Amino acid sequence: MKTEVNLLQRSLASSIAELQRTIQMADTKANIILVLIGVILSLFFNFFVSKDIIPVWQVMTVLILFSIAGAFSLSTLYPRISKKSGKFSIQYYKDIMDMNIQKTMKDFSQKSCDESLIEDYLHSLKALSNIVNKKFSKLRIAYIFFALAVITKIIFESSFWLSL
Repeated sequence: MKTEVNLLQRSLASSIAELQRTIQMADTKANIILVLIGVILSLFFNFFVSKDIIPVWQVMTVLILFSIAGAFSLSTLYPRISKKSGKFSIQYYKDIMDMNIQKTMKDFSQKSCDESLIEDYLHSLKALSNIVNKKFSKLRIAYIFFALAVITKIIFESSFWLSL
């Protein structure tokens, strides 16, 4: 029985570590989108806008699409906050902030250590899964608007070059 509990604990700990890596991956992708937006806009403004080649409405369209993509990328990077579930976890900082130490000690002493740890892992997995879901939802929207902005920019620039 003890071996099964240890295997379960290792499996749950591994799942938590994997979710943490997935969160870092989402943050990295959001940072890449923000850098690309900065590079593309600086090139766009240096060539087309500074020379007043493209009409203002086209510039505004591209800016709005890139701004929306940037806003969703930034919201992906927003610190990971999950709504309180009402279940306590010592692995999740928001629960630890509100921890009543005496009550927590009493609760842990009434249960077996293995049972408490497994319950804690499960609550952490649920909270981290919610965070991953939120981050990737926002990242998908950022990708969509980024792609729309790039396609729109290419169309506007192509129409300029073809009109020459």
